[in-house]
Amino acid sequence: MQSRSPARFSRFARLGMVLLGALAFQIGSCQCADEEDTTGPPSPPTSLLAPTLLLVLELSQTEIELIWIGNNLLLSIDFGVAEVFEIYRCQSPAPGSGCTPSLLINTVGSDETYPDTGLNPGTEYCYHIVASWTYQGSTLESTPSTVRCATTDAPDPPPASRTLAFDTDRHGNDEIYVIGIDGTGEMRLTNDPGNDNEPAWSPDGTQIAFDSDRNGDSEIYVMAADGSNPARRTMNAAMDDRPDWSPDGSRIAWERTLDGSSIMVMNADGTDPTTVRMNAFLNSHPAWSPDGSRIAFSSDMTGVEEIYVMNADGSGVTQLTDRGLQTLQPRWSPDGTQIVYVGFTGAN
Repeated sequence: MQSRSPARFSRFARLGMVLLGALAFQIGSCQCADEEDTTGPPSPPTSLLAPTLLLVLELSQTEIELIWIGNNLLLSIDFGVAEVFEIYRCQSPAPGSGCTPSLLINTVGSDETYPDTGLNPGTEYCYHIVASWTYQGSTLESTPSTVRCATTDAPDPPPASRTLAFDTDRHGNDEIYVIGIDGTGEMRLTNDPGNDNEPAWSPDGTQIAFDSDRNGDSEIYVMAADGSNPARRTMNAAMDDRPDWSPDGSRIAWERTLDGSSIMVMNADGTDPTTVRMNAFLNSHPAWSPDGSRIAFSSDMTGVEEIYVMNADGSGVTQLTDRGLQTLQPRWSPDGTQIVYVGFTGAN
């Protein structure tokens, strides 16, 4: 059985006190009949109070636990029928931005703890609860509770953060290798007559995209992290190279050269290839921002390569460097606040 931290127990203890306090308040305020009371059974309510939603963030990357208090707890005592609840959820587009929840699940029992599982790590979700009560064929429904949001734990660093992929021509043609960041565990992943270059890890560390001319001209391929199951993702007369994965692993950006160089984006399985930057100039080395909203690249549209950034759909191009010397190969810092690049000084 998985151990739970003292902080988690403390959080549940506080919530338990809140639940007991709410129940004690409602029972204490009840105008209960004594043995000599002859007023008859209570009349059914004509409306329901909105439930009070509390959130408990499970110590998990994929689960949020919901706890709520039904504000009509005496209904099950007076009438023998408890409330049931509908849970509404939405995924916030950005932390703190909020969203409008839609129905997730209905007919959840009274005042239960509900685990919302299968969520995305490091993602904010927002919820509200609606109570309903049915008695003798009549149904009442409350207004929604206050919307509350919580964020799942951040994902673990992928294996790629502890292993380097690189290409080398030590055996006569370019092949792809991996090696631990401490210099141990070197392993060759490709072995074919062509040149295999520009390896790029998928965000989850399970795949590597790369370019290869093993079938004549340079195309984009994807293989498992151990080098198995290489699969071709592009197939055309252009030269396709320098792949880069989107942060969520769903898309790959790359450079296509044919009468100039274009920045392309496709689904990770090779479907729906889309040109996001195309002109008569050299547009190369695409690099996704950590939030997936932008792509940095280099271009010689001013006569010499400089670093630019654009929205992921190709709009909003902004020039970042103006060195007048060859400047290329941008890569983002993990927090998205800085970009590292290669800058020539003359021929060096």
